[in-house]
Amino acid sequence: MQGKVKTISFHGQNIYIGIDAHLKNWTVTAMTENSLTKTISQ
Repeated sequence: MQGKVKTISFHGQNIYIGIDAHLKNWTVTAMTENSLTKTISQ
């Protein structure tokens, strides 16, 4: 079984990373100029 491979290019775009850290939890969000890409939290 073969899977599909999807290539994403951020060439020419600014990438913004936000970090919100507290004593027992944290959140990291990555955004591009056009969209919210990923949010990870604990």
